[in-house]
Amino acid sequence: MRSRHEKPANRQNVTVMLFVSVAAISLLTLMASDRVLAQHRDEWRNMRSIVPEGYVCHRAESPVVIDGKLNDEAWEYVEWTDYFVDIEGDVKLPPRLRTHVKMLWDDTYFYVGADMIEPHVWATLKEHDSVIFWDNDFEIFIDPNSDNHEYYEIEINALNTEWDLFLKKPYKDGSPADNGWEIPGLKTAVNINGTLNDPSDNDRGWQVEFAIPWKVLAEYAHKASPPRDGDRRKHRAIIKIKRRFLLMR
Repeated sequence: MRSRHEKPANRQNVTVMLFVSVAAISLLTLMASDRVLAQHRDEWRNMRSIVPEGYVCHRAESPVVIDGKLNDEAWEYVEWTDYFVDIEGDVKLPPRLRTHVKMLWDDTYFYVGADMIEPHVWATLKEHDSVIFWDNDFEIFIDPNSDNHEYYEIEINALNTEWDLFLKKPYKDGSPADNGWEIPGLKTAVNINGTLNDPSDNDRGWQVEFAIPWKVLAEYAHKASPPRDGDRRKHRAIIKIKRRFLLMR
């Protein structure tokens, strides 16, 4: 027979064993969590080279004249973006030809101005809504509420021929492009620093300037456009120059 003294000791042993088991499970859980966090850190480290960079878009302090020259006072104090990199990021060499952009806004328009180095400026397509990327072109993709759906695409070549279209969802999700979609009030201009379609000389490049009406962007922003005082919002704008697809990040 066991004495009364022995029973509490057994209960105490059981309690200690349970405590150790719980502690062991907790330790394994923590170790697993650490592994998951380390994996996530590694994934983020690998993704950082292809994550698009941000740009603070300031309000224009004076009128912007859309002539492609980017020499208005409004542009003078606005910073350029970094030079564009390849769409595949650091796995590719830096582009040989440099491209960068500036952006502004006012109560009526969202402005984009680009400067592109191009030793031989060339363009052939002249009809509106042609498939512009068959020429070297400059492209803007705007997702007004940054949800990867309902976004606009605008492409332009050195002849100032423009193609605008709308996608309800990305191509990869089976969405056809709506080529009938237009941008009422859109203003564009191109300035060529050199001679167009002349291979006998070397050009500096070309510049392009856009004034995109907020009224159009508001359609799928699902919020007031332009932003109101105190608004905190993120518009996603991917800007691409096609000399075999170079992408601003």
